[in-house]
Amino acid sequence: MRLRRDCQRGRRSPAGGRPEAAAGARGFTLIEVLVALVVLMLGIYGMLSIFPRGFSAIQVSQQRTTAAQLAEAEIARWKLHPESLPDAVVATDYQHNLIEATLRNDENTLEGLLVYGEAAARMPGTTSFTTVTLSREDLGFLDQLARPLIYSPLDLTPSQFDAALGYQAPGTATLHPNWQPNSLYLPRTMIGERIDVRRLGRTALGVPFYLLSHAPLDVLWLEGEDRPATREDDRRKVYVDVYDAKPWRYVPGAPAVTLRAHEFSVDVSTGTLHLGPTDDPSGEEREFRADYTDPLTFQRTLGLRVIVGPGATTGTPALPAGVDAEIVQVNERLQEVDDRSLLLVADETARRNIYYVNPETTISGRIEFPLLLQIAPRPTDITLVKVDYRVFDWGILTFDVEVPPEGVVRLPVTHLKGPAYANPPRQFRSQEVARGIRRYYDWAGNDDGRSALDPTTWAYVVAVDLQNGEEILTDHEGAEWPPNPYERKRRFLVDYTAGMLDFNYEPWEVYSFSPTVDTPDRSNRTYRVFCRAQSDWAVQLMVAARRYGRSGTGVPGGQPVAPEGGMTGSLVTYAWRPGVDALQVYFPLSEAGQTVAIDYYYLQPDTGELTFVEGEVHTVSQANVTDLGQWVCRLEERLAWQPYQWGPVGVRGISVRARAAWVGPGSTATLQDLAWALNQAPTARAPRTLREVWHQVMVTTYLTRAPI
Repeated sequence: MRLRRDCQRGRRSPAGGRPEAAAGARGFTLIEVLVALVVLMLGIYGMLSIFPRGFSAIQVSQQRTTAAQLAEAEIARWKLHPESLPDAVVATDYQHNLIEATLRNDENTLEGLLVYGEAAARMPGTTSFTTVTLSREDLGFLDQLARPLIYSPLDLTPSQFDAALGYQAPGTATLHPNWQPNSLYLPRTMIGERIDVRRLGRTALGVPFYLLSHAPLDVLWLEGEDRPATREDDRRKVYVDVYDAKPWRYVPGAPAVTLRAHEFSVDVSTGTLHLGPTDDPSGEEREFRADYTDPLTFQRTLGLRVIVGPGATTGTPALPAGVDAEIVQVNERLQEVDDRSLLLVADETARRNIYYVNPETTISGRIEFPLLLQIAPRPTDITLVKVDYRVFDWGILTFDVEVPPEGVVRLPVTHLKGPAYANPPRQFRSQEVARGIRRYYDWAGNDDGRSALDPTTWAYVVAVDLQNGEEILTDHEGAEWPPNPYERKRRFLVDYTAGMLDFNYEPWEVYSFSPTVDTPDRSNRTYRVFCRAQSDWAVQLMVAARRYGRSGTGVPGGQPVAPEGGMTGSLVTYAWRPGVDALQVYFPLSEAGQTVAIDYYYLQPDTGELTFVEGEVHTVSQANVTDLGQWVCRLEERLAWQPYQWGPVGVRGISVRARAAWVGPGSTATLQDLAWALNQAPTARAPRTLREVWHQVMVTTYLTRAPI
């Protein structure tokens, strides 16, 4: 018993002191504790320093996944309707002149450009979107003001590198960041999106309508004042051109009296354009568009207006003298009307080849056509048309969503730009999606007529009903619903942070719910949603041109010529120079990364037999300083055989690319930094740290365009 108690209590020393088991134990000194804490803190700090990088890597990976999904969704839209693919997507000014900066980076062209959009909003002293002309000084101002935007690695052009390195490129190249070949922040013109009027759906009133693939449409304000008093004073011009999809046939040297229907000729010495019989049973004037290249400036002009009919003077020179008639293309135009009721007239004598675009609905990209073209077509009707229009901003995202029974839709992106979001110095003010679209009513349901330039009418998230193209909903722009039920009828709830839209509000959620005015249930309907995201997400369509013409200047982007095979009316030109490299083909900077099919003849080395190669597929490389002595894009792999003396007889684009881009916190660089880094090594990082870095993901597919 005593032994057990001794074991439990511990054996005491003879002197009766503390137990022997604890005789040698002692505590830590203060210095030892401090050293241990320091070592522990260093270890913890080292571990924690890993997490930000890990979190950043995870975030970038998630963003790249989102970018790929957005780009693939854009491609998927075109897989459903490949017959509507446009002929090309290019940069043009408001006279439909191709911007030469996308081809040759010519500073003289830049000085006279009419600019509209975000670039114009940055101009000194302007508070609204107005028509301005950019000078070299203006370009310098934009250079300083928007440095984090314009010096993105996504869009830096070779001529800028030349200037940074002190080289003088051919054509007196200058810094022009806002006019880069594929800039996300340049309004782009969709050339030749195809529509079959006979197969269109109808609005609630029975008018055939079509929603363009991209919107909002670019709108030019024509009113000189910043804030007109009423909406009736808002004068806007929507840049939409609708014309016959099949061009007229060129008959060389034919006098006007011998021309038949859908034929034309050109007096090259004077530039006079002669058109075949253009009698219209309605007695109305008929309009035509002529695409040509100026023989002096090599500038390609799209859509020159030519009028034939009562009161119009025929035989007047319309084209420049000396124009190459082989590359002139003529299409009959549909005439734009400003009265929608004309589309509903069922009288056979009514105007038929017309269309209507309401400036108030440019957010939806809706075009309306006469009902007669569907119910009582004539041989002279134009029912298969093409459309040229300008896309306002690639930074406006587009999503087609179906409202579920609970009414809540989650968008693929979060942190939407709302009325309270700004990002200076690049974005000094909140970025709206559409102006003049939010309506305000009195309690009797009458529109109070606020101006489209009034900021209270600007919307930051917009939804358009795809079933009829008419109902347009806007965000509520606040935490509470408007008390007026007529205003609530045009609204839906938006959670900007979570990217969630609530289409079906409940009666108990709002004050003074009116069942005769409020429309709470929008389940199972499909809407096209337009919004912006705080990371500046953008999804850009980049379509290879339907066909490329041979450049007569030996430089891509020059005046097209008609090679063997009779390719006329080409929009973008390539260069083939047998004296330099007969196996190489050169393209403008805007075509980097596209895929083309090339037709050509060659001589068999052993037999000398002339052999035809059809559709040899090639990828266009990124920009390089080539043996032409300037920045161009060439084929990544040279042609398999040396073309016969004719050279390529057909070059056509077969790729459709979608680019998803976004910006995040990180390191970016000035122009000089990037030039220095590229000189050191391809993987060198710029030394300076700024606030933002840009990323992109490309998705490419090959779609077959419908023949014309």
